Amino acid sequence: MSQYTRHVEMSEAQIANLVAWKKIVARAWSDPAFKAQLLAQPTQTLVANGFTPEAGITYRVIEDAPDVKSVILPAAPAAGSALVEHGSNSAYDPGF
Repeated sequence: MSQYTRHVEMSEAQIANLVAWKKIVARAWSDPAFKAQLLAQPTQTLVANGFTPEAGITYRVIEDAPDVKSVILPAAPAAGSALVEHGSNSAYDPGF
């Protein structure tokens, strides 16, 4: 098996959100009522649990299942942005 490692630079706010998200996921796995709230009111639930949303962004939470993996189609880059094929475009990260 080959190994893949990547370096990702993150702001302090992004790191804080990642820490908050890990706690939110763990709670959703163990608390069905919290999970239902997270799925129904994602932004409010994220904020109430230490996640700081970006201004003007709508958040959705999609639950995977053991036999379902969600793949997110990212928004297209801004007009005039250079696209580089085969994942070397720094503005695009497939996340898997």
